[in-house]
Amino acid sequence: MKALVYTKPLEVTYRDEADPQAAAGEVVLKIDAVGICGSDMHAYHGHDPRRNPPLILGHELAGTVVAGPFLGKRFTANPLITCGTCEFCVQGRNNLCANRTMVGMTRPGAFAERMSIPVGSLVEIPTGMDARTAALTEPAATALHALNLSMRAMQRPLPESRLLVIGGGAIGMLTALLARHYGCRDVRVAETNALRRGSVAKHAGVAVLEDRYLRRLPASTRVLFCSDGLRDQFAELFGMPANTGVLYNPALLRRPAADATLPDRTRRSDLTASHDGPVVGFLGGGDPRKGGDLVIDSVAAEPDLFLLHAGPSALDDARICGRSRGLGHLRDVTELLDVIDVLLVPSRFEPFGLVVVEAAARGVPVLVGPQVGAAPLVLAEDAGEVWLPGTPLGPEVRKLIARREAIAANGARVLERVDPARLADQLFADLTAAAESNRATR
Repeated sequence: MKALVYTKPLEVTYRDEADPQAAAGEVVLKIDAVGICGSDMHAYHGHDPRRNPPLILGHELAGTVVAGPFLGKRFTANPLITCGTCEFCVQGRNNLCANRTMVGMTRPGAFAERMSIPVGSLVEIPTGMDARTAALTEPAATALHALNLSMRAMQRPLPESRLLVIGGGAIGMLTALLARHYGCRDVRVAETNALRRGSVAKHAGVAVLEDRYLRRLPASTRVLFCSDGLRDQFAELFGMPANTGVLYNPALLRRPAADATLPDRTRRSDLTASHDGPVVGFLGGGDPRKGGDLVIDSVAAEPDLFLLHAGPSALDDARICGRSRGLGHLRDVTELLDVIDVLLVPSRFEPFGLVVVEAAARGVPVLVGPQVGAAPLVLAEDAGEVWLPGTPLGPEVRKLIARREAIAANGARVLERVDPARLADQLFADLTAAAESNRATR
């Protein structure tokens, strides 16, 4: 059969795959329609360590049984597959099932001509409902669950209430539609994106609000930004007025000392138990959003690497026992930067962009994931390399260590690119021009 396979971050391949076989208690569905979930996009961009390539994604589906029971009948499905026998399942809390699996995550999904799935996950499609509509069942269930929880907590019936939905994406629009179906007459959706506001107004038939909070701020208010990217995105979304805009990153005001480009060998030896190999630094602890699982896998595959990591939880794994150490929460990120050879930042988790800049400014080589906001700066100023999660880590680390002297020489240029005073002046000028342009077009 043909399938669209997630093969690595930022890559999917349309190729031949083996036909699925129905195990005991399963059916094979011919996929008639499938939706693209936000989590599928997260996987495509390499942001979901739970979805490991190669993998067929897709869990918002509708299909027809071509093998197994119910031959010829049409079904959608609950993509969360549970055991039905564990303590949580017996209590009716199967979302916490200790043995759960997930379509498009731990087993092949619906971006294919056919897929197998247990009978217990099937939900029959009503006669007359088209496949594209039926494929919306799973995201609609998410919205319905949120609405049901809200109704339990409300002091008055939904038809007598006013409802504000924050966010007009797929789930927000479905929530608004379901609220209207339940009789709520005053439904409003707040959305910053103009295209989404138009879609909500057209398809959901509810009032749409644009978030203009910042335009109501006092004239003396000054808004603080952490990066050029945030400034540009904010100006595009909100059309910021001319009386805002100061960029200030106190970490970058601490210009590094002349010898700050070399690791503190004495302190490092204490932290690494005198490990002789390269020392890789990582922030984020065990939080999967920050790529901890990817880091563990990559370090485990390179016996000479040592991992120093900071964050709220330790990266405990037998494969790197004796080759890693957690520093807990750091009040100052330089406590990590001063003792490592290379900083590894696989995730685009927003605050890490500042750490990347801080490291680059101090001459610490940086390996960043392709979606990290500071990646263009790292490449432009030759302060590091882009690392595709899942590719060998050791060769990239050793290559950067060999270039560390040249990379350190670029630190001053990095600092100049993000100098707070210079960017604050430019920001104020840019936003003044943007605000004048917005006023002229209204």
